[in-house]
Amino acid sequence: MGLRTLDTHAGGPFPPPPPPTPPATQPLFPAPSLPLPFYRPPQETRAKVVSDNPGIAPKDVMSKLGELWKGLSDKEKKPFEVRQRR
Repeated sequence: MGLRTLDTHAGGPFPPPPPPTPPATQPLFPAPSLPLPFYRPPQETRAKVVSDNPGIAPKDVMSKLGELWKGLSDKEKKPFEVRQRR
């Protein structure tokens, strides 16, 4: 009797190897076509919130900045919105 090889794919004990995956041609997450609608505070505003609240967590810093943003009038928000559209 002859020896049977274990790496045969035609009815052998092992399944055939998966086909090779094609290289990625597109990014997983496409870039947004419109500017993101969020407030990006100046660095000095963020630094002031952190210095006023030592030991504050980053997510709480963002919450405080959001509260500050909601407290601004439309006139005060205008320069930030114009800068964000660029």
